This record gives sequence, C-alpha cells and structure tokens, in this order.
Amino acid sequence: MVLSNIHANIISSQTPDGHDLKGAPVPEDTEGMQVFIHGQRSGYRKGIKHPLESATLTHAIIDGKSIERVTYEHTIHPAHTPVFSHEGDSGSLVFTASHVVIGMLFAGGLKYSFSYFTPIEVLFEDIKEVTKATDVRLKMNHSSFSS
Repeated sequence: MVLSNIHANIISSQTPDGHDLKGAPVPEDTEGMQVFIHGQRSGYRKGIKHPLESATLTHAIIDGKSIERVTYEHTIHPAHTPVFSHEGDSGSLVFTASHVVIGMLFAGGLKYSFSYFTPIEVLFEDIKEVTKATDVRLKMNHSSFSS
C-alpha cells in the first residue's frame, strides 16, 4: 500500500493503480465479502473476509511468563492464490471492492492459511487512547472516516 502526502499527522492513501481509498461508509457486515490489499511484498491481492473474528495471541513478558490475550481481529482467506499475504505486508490497508478501508493487515504469510487484520475502528480507538487525541481519521479525497 502506498501512503503519501503525510502532513499534520494525516495520511492520504491511494492504491498503486490510482484508486483513491475511502474512509466511509464502512460496511456493517463484511462476512464473505471480497477484500483487497496492495502489499509491500505480495502486491495486489484478493481474499475473502472469513467469519472467524478472534485470535488468541501469546506474548512473552520480561519476567519470562507468557500471557494470552483474546483480541478481536478479523481473518481473510485467500481467493485464487495459496496465501493472501506474505511476510513484509504487515501494515497494508485492507479495503473493499469499492475501495473503503476496513482495517490494517498485521499477520499472514506462507506458514498461515489465513491472514489477520485489525478493524479500522479498533485502530482509531487505540490511537486515541494512547495519544489522548479526540479525533483520528484518514484523509481521503472523497469522504472521511473519523472516530
């Protein structure tokens, strides 16, 4: 995904083939919907939003104990290729056929049958919590998504 025009902490996004990404309206029901990325390593990829909406992630912490945290991430199953994404594609924006951003890819690759993404609304809420910002949005040419 090419991100350009970084100005005043706002990012304007466009796909490498010239389509402007949109921030809204984010579809309420994305189950079974075709979704896309333009990954750094895999380029343009099409997948299907799978109904599995959680992943258990295990993290090691400094004292050597591991913790599990259930997160509400979403899954993508590849369509027409063995994998949806490759290592190095993390951070790619996930978008619909109508170019509406629905999330950000964070895991996938040759070892996984699914790829995982965080919904855009969750990312915005995390940014607001960490930075104490009152508004977070993607700068878009057509419409803005803000939270």
